[in-house]
Amino acid sequence: TYPISPSGGTDNNYSFNYVNGTLTVNKATIQATANASRPYNTTNPAFTIVYTGLLNGETGSVIDTPPTATTSATISSPVGSYSITLSGGTDNNYTITLVNGTLTITKANQTVTFSPIPTKCGTGTVSLVASSSSGLAVTFSSSNTAIATISGSTANALQTGTVTITATQAGNGNYNAASATQSLVIASLPARPSITQIGCVCDQYVTLQASGGSNYVWSTGYVGQTVNMVTSADYYVTSTNASGCSRQSFTFTATIPSCASDPCGGGPQSRMSNNSEPDELKVTEATLYPNPADASLTVDLPEPVKQNLKVSLCSQYGQEVKSAVIVKGEHKIDFDTKSLSKGMYVLTLRSHAGAIVMNRKVIIAH
Repeated sequence: TYPISPSGGTDNNYSFNYVNGTLTVNKATIQATANASRPYNTTNPAFTIVYTGLLNGETGSVIDTPPTATTSATISSPVGSYSITLSGGTDNNYTITLVNGTLTITKANQTVTFSPIPTKCGTGTVSLVASSSSGLAVTFSSSNTAIATISGSTANALQTGTVTITATQAGNGNYNAASATQSLVIASLPARPSITQIGCVCDQYVTLQASGGSNYVWSTGYVGQTVNMVTSADYYVTSTNASGCSRQSFTFTATIPSCASDPCGGGPQSRMSNNSEPDELKVTEATLYPNPADASLTVDLPEPVKQNLKVSLCSQYGQEVKSAVIVKGEHKIDFDTKSLSKGMYVLTLRSHAGAIVMNRKVIIAH
């Protein structure tokens, strides 16, 4: 309240007796409410109180004690509308009328994670792996059922080609739909490779050659078309085409012949192939020492060579691990074998034209 003080005033007939009065300023009435929204499966936001009727440009910051807003909705409450209840709130200048608001829970977005599909080599089935962030089940579809059909989470490859596979989660009352795609490439299988024995050195190894394919990998792990096998055993080779599709040969049984029966020609002392260079390059015998070798191996010929000879030391799978040249006029060369793994190796002498003139078995024993 505020005093009202009269003053002044004159009249010919009256005299004034002044009595102070009172001005009463009543509270203005304002309205407070709160409305909000959020997606399903998220926490409730902080509710903002909105005031209507504030005077003189004032904002909600002038309210002495703002009302509080609460709701019964929790993070797991389904999509729908929920009451926001206001309570409390006082102010010296305003009478606050509380009006309940609404929390609107909307559908949440979800994502589908679809793992890349490996190339399918030939016809058959391919497993499809996808999941949704909502945890709801995912279904699959094919863009061309002449190339691939779908059965549950399996694609049935019918013929070569490329097809788009779509993983879909249709959504429900709480989630919007979502999808993701991957390409399924169905490639042709390569022809089945074959193995042929193309040579041997008695009591040492047989030479096998793969054909009918490309990018050969043998069952021993050796990579290449031709390999020397120093153990009598069953072997196979795998061929891989440009699409990354592989096919395995039938098993080939390799038997290293005995020099006693001379199946490779030349008798037990001969280590020369039949296609050697002219007589001046022939090597009747070489001395390898020490054999077994540890840190070094010496190759010593009985006489100086009349042409350069390449000396190769190959693993039992035919992979060259050391090489050197005995130059014309020399008869001996040393190999550093410290870095080699222990095991069986084949030492080969070749003419400058590449013809094999000698093969010998070497043992590395550290």
